[in-house]
Amino acid sequence: MRKYWVLIVAVMMAVGAHADEPAPSMDRADWAADLDTLYAAMKTIHPNLHHKTDAARMNEAVATLHRQIATESFLQYVMGLYRLLALVGDGHTTFYPLPTAGPGFDSRLPILTDVFADGVHVTAADAPYRDAVGGKVVAIGGHPMAEVAQTLMPYWAHENERWVLRWMPLIFSRPGYLHGTGIASGAISDPVVFRVEKDGQTRDFAVTPLPVAVDSERRKTSWVHARDEARIAHPTPLHGKDVPFDFTYLADKRAVYAVYRECADSDKETVAAFADRLFKFIDSHPVDKLIIDVRDNGGGDNYLNQPIILGMIRSKVDKPGHLFVLTGRRTFSAAQNFVADAERLTEAIFVGEPTGSSPNLYGDAKQMELPHTHLHPMVSTIYWELSDPRDQRGWIFPDVPAPETFADYLTGRDAALDAALVYVADPVAKAAPPNTHWQRKSQESTWPQPW
Repeated sequence: MRKYWVLIVAVMMAVGAHADEPAPSMDRADWAADLDTLYAAMKTIHPNLHHKTDAARMNEAVATLHRQIATESFLQYVMGLYRLLALVGDGHTTFYPLPTAGPGFDSRLPILTDVFADGVHVTAADAPYRDAVGGKVVAIGGHPMAEVAQTLMPYWAHENERWVLRWMPLIFSRPGYLHGTGIASGAISDPVVFRVEKDGQTRDFAVTPLPVAVDSERRKTSWVHARDEARIAHPTPLHGKDVPFDFTYLADKRAVYAVYRECADSDKETVAAFADRLFKFIDSHPVDKLIIDVRDNGGGDNYLNQPIILGMIRSKVDKPGHLFVLTGRRTFSAAQNFVADAERLTEAIFVGEPTGSSPNLYGDAKQMELPHTHLHPMVSTIYWELSDPRDQRGWIFPDVPAPETFADYLTGRDAALDAALVYVADPVAKAAPPNTHWQRKSQESTWPQPW
């Protein structure tokens, strides 16, 4: 949270090569030293290191990693550190920026996937794998997708499994992750086999890793995509538009659709100015619904959320059935703080998927560089309790579930926006005080796995 996460989101989404990244040491004594450095820092920095995993179990995990260093590969060592950090149990104590140097992390598989309600689908790929595009991935490296997901969960720091699913497209494109967790086997330069179902047939695609720079260049010239962005009938002018925040008026629906994709001031407008512009428009126009979309908001400075939250509280639409927040697995960090505030202080109805984080969470991670491997682990420094102190939820669950299917992706349909626009509040239902919303019935639900 705070301003740190603006930088982190940008780094995580970068796709270019990192030629200036220092090469990690391949001396196993250095690996052991970096493990000790990391664990000492975790004990010093984290405000409640053992809130999920007790000291005895964590100490044993460190001892096990020390024993394994003598025989494991660099990839296995890196993923062992990932697993140690994941034991802490918060999504901010992990590795950001992601490894970009060392075998397996300096190459990419030229195939792009995403997780939908109906499974993992190939959304784009380099020309040699064009026949996989649009298909459903049913196995990687001979492992069914349910097994792949189960394998990855202990390695990726998270408060709920949706955050792991959010990163699967990146994981599936990096040989380091697949080999380091045992999903892929053989040499790091060997192809990884993706088994894909398409048009009633199943076919294996052996995808060969490429250097990051080569893959980046080929993405511009030879990649095949599942949908033609130029021909998608976007639901609003803000769909497909890369802006940190803005809004549009859907006059026929008497609704305002606003995107809040980054908790950070832009070079063109501050969040406060955006909030002022948004709520002045609502006050002066016939608006029955306000829909705020934070599905793609990975965080930023949570102090900047206040003008929007205050505007929601004061607005004429802060009543059941008129104020909506669209959430998803990418809703994280300062955006999760925003959602927790909206839940506690307003009558907002949540639509979409569960959030990628928990209402009460550890954040404001401090970054370090391990001296020998040059990895950059992060450790949380602050506990943010923006929901009830008794709230143990791992996410905020949507009151109106609206999962995205692959067919939605292909056509550009926005199921969550559609659900908010047609929603009608129960006229006889008695509204509960906002500070008790965390206990509402919808929060007892479970989300189905896409496998």
